[in-house]
Amino acid sequence: MKRLYENILVGIVPIYRENIGDCTEILVQDRNNFVLNYKLATIIKALEKYYMINLKESKRVYSKFINAKNLVPIPFDQNNIFIPIKTRIPRFKNDPAFGYINLKFIDNIIDKNGFTEIRLKNQHAIQCLANINTVEKHIHNGNIVMNCFVKREMKTYPVSKEDINKLINIICEFENTYLKN
Repeated sequence: MKRLYENILVGIVPIYRENIGDCTEILVQDRNNFVLNYKLATIIKALEKYYMINLKESKRVYSKFINAKNLVPIPFDQNNIFIPIKTRIPRFKNDPAFGYINLKFIDNIIDKNGFTEIRLKNQHAIQCLANINTVEKHIHNGNIVMNCFVKREMKTYPVSKEDINKLINIICEFENTYLKN
């Protein structure tokens, strides 16, 4: 589990390993991805403790902003907003279908005949079982959560109007570049 905290996380994806069961693939910036023999929920709980956040409360608050009770992006901090991405078909009841991708590492999304390929800035690609419109919606929701998170942080830390305008421009540029294709 220590490796989880020593790397810059790009994504966490549920996988199934023969003779082991549900595990989690950890996607990292340097592409030295690895697998932990823990379920995705366990990994998320570990990250929740590491970042000292309350995901239940976070989900309650941010679900109001995005008008969705489920599949709410996870804001570990202002630089690590993870959006839900359907990466597999569940085999059993309570089998996770969704992984989470760090919003800041998404480079491009491509329609692949009803599926979506998410290309990351570290040259890694993730196959998503959702259509491109759904992925765009999750990216948009991630940007809303990031914006809310930053506004919340601004109450604590003084930020100049110039910094706020830069952030707004970055968000708008991101959405214009990747969501209008």
